[in-house]
Amino acid sequence: MEEEFDDIDDEVLLSLPLDYPQSSSVGAETADTVDAVTEAPASIPNQFPFPFTPYDIQVGFMRELYRTLEEGKIGIFESPTGTGKSLSLICGALTWLRDFEERQQKELEQLLQVEEGQR
Repeated sequence: MEEEFDDIDDEVLLSLPLDYPQSSSVGAETADTVDAVTEAPASIPNQFPFPFTPYDIQVGFMRELYRTLEEGKIGIFESPTGTGKSLSLICGALTWLRDFEERQQKELEQLLQVEEGQR
């Protein structure tokens, strides 16, 4: 079963769109998927709440996780043993969740202001 995935680049597996067509071949969409992964939206933070100074690999992991969540994709992440995957996953996901909830709150407040202005 592993041999099926030998031709797929790790970067492609990193972040696939949720609406990724299951019936088409991965190779046909490789360039688009890689471009989406490498182009970072401006809103991805460079710093995350971490209990100590994170290593570059941890910051990269958290940024890619944040980007994947922000773009509504499914991520497959891999990192060597002992690189802090669990803590990076928790810190990255909670940062995204906090930012998402703040954006939702601001949008709701703006909608309420518009409704109040129309009355």
